[in-house]
Amino acid sequence: MIINLLFLRIVIAIKIHLIYNYHRLVYRLKVFATTMSIGILKITRNFGFYAQMNSFPVISNLKKANFVKRHGIDVFSIFVLCLISVFFGVPNLYALFQGPMAKDFGMSLDTVYRFLGNPNFNWRKLHLLFAKQAIDAVSGQKAGKTIRAFIVDDTCIERPDSFKTELVSRMYNHVDHRYFRGFGQLTLGWDDGKGFFPLNFAIDCAKKDENLLFGIDKAASKKTCGYVRRKESRESKPALVVKMLKQALNAKIPATHVLMDTWFYSGKLFWQIANLGMRSVARIKTNLKFISADKNCHGNGKMSQSEILERLRVKLNDRNKDVYWVTVKNNEGMLLKLVFVNACGKNKFISIVTDDLELSAEDIVGLYARRWSIETNFKAQKQFFKLDSECQGHLFDSIIAFATIASIRYIVTELKRRMESDDSLLGGVFRDLVSDTQKAPFRDALNKLLELIKDFRDYLRSHKALKHNKRLQQDIDEYLTTKMKSWFDDRLGFIQKMVASAYEILVPKADNEKAGVNFAI
Repeated sequence: MIINLLFLRIVIAIKIHLIYNYHRLVYRLKVFATTMSIGILKITRNFGFYAQMNSFPVISNLKKANFVKRHGIDVFSIFVLCLISVFFGVPNLYALFQGPMAKDFGMSLDTVYRFLGNPNFNWRKLHLLFAKQAIDAVSGQKAGKTIRAFIVDDTCIERPDSFKTELVSRMYNHVDHRYFRGFGQLTLGWDDGKGFFPLNFAIDCAKKDENLLFGIDKAASKKTCGYVRRKESRESKPALVVKMLKQALNAKIPATHVLMDTWFYSGKLFWQIANLGMRSVARIKTNLKFISADKNCHGNGKMSQSEILERLRVKLNDRNKDVYWVTVKNNEGMLLKLVFVNACGKNKFISIVTDDLELSAEDIVGLYARRWSIETNFKAQKQFFKLDSECQGHLFDSIIAFATIASIRYIVTELKRRMESDDSLLGGVFRDLVSDTQKAPFRDALNKLLELIKDFRDYLRSHKALKHNKRLQQDIDEYLTTKMKSWFDDRLGFIQKMVASAYEILVPKADNEKAGVNFAI
């Protein structure tokens, strides 16, 4: 009697333990299944977007950035689906969920839209975490004496058909010299001479109320991360540049210089960057005047750049050089090195200025030339990662979310290119990823799933109470078989066939026949 009671208590304890571990297993399977069912888990030795994602602690990053949900589909599954949606040849998420694979995602389109429009998620912190981890991953590569630099620039995000989108504005495009409906995106990136990683960005809206076509949503809570991004969208660009630089330095991203184009140069901004412990390099407009502080170019008061260049030519008695430089002072009294580069033809010079007086003129020109990598980033994000076309939402939070996702796609793809140590173009890498994703078979993902179940079964069989009890072992096999069968019933038919052929991995053939298991469709 006592033995029977003891045996009954053991059975009950095992059942409780089994149910508890089963629910843990189901949670892991749900996380696994969302990406498995769309074929993204094909991890090859040579290539694969998801394989490169393994370089990042994605779940940990999401938690640190306050990506949490109380119930429903976990944030990891939704985030990964949003991240890889661009590789399926559809223009946006709506088109993806209208396709034949929508039933395999395990979530609705509304679930994804609610995720993207959540104002409590800290997308900026998530962006910085991914960028910092990618930079740490490539920091071990030999860089020699290459200067690591931050790069600042902006681009246009046009929304011509948006009339009720939050903070949509009438903006001016300085490149095409025209007005457009949409936003500006001010981006901060990191460059080490071998590649570029976007670190942070701020959506830029009209500063004048008459150019603001739609205001802030009145229902937006002022205590959320989303509201902070809304308020900063109307700040000046120099203020946003300093703010993002401080955030990058607080994240311990290494850099010594800041590169920028003509639109961002000002003596005040150079002072603010110098107070952060960095040097600045910028191209400047030709109409700016400086005070000469060089013995080779004496003058009274402020002089135009053309006058300074002519005095240098006369003093050096050489009009055929491609690079001239001189030390000058700006309105704030900072000593600067002004470099003239003959890059536009005969007697047509561009001007580059820096407060790093130790750099040679040739090094200054080479360092500024690296600023072009951020233009390549904009082109890649728009052409391949749908920076300006994927977002169809009206909430400002969804605009921030889509822009961040596009940047993270670029970070992961660029890291893949860097880790392979080749000079292939990013466009070729993207096309390989698309082909790899769309043609990925389910078998690799399914094998990993079956291995996970097998490990769980082996763990239960190794339990002391089960080790010498064949009857309970059979109960476990039947329990796992029943639950897995019900789970796979909702999957595609050919996956069921795979399970039928691979089931021998889980349960020996003799036990299978004894339990009467049949996976036939």
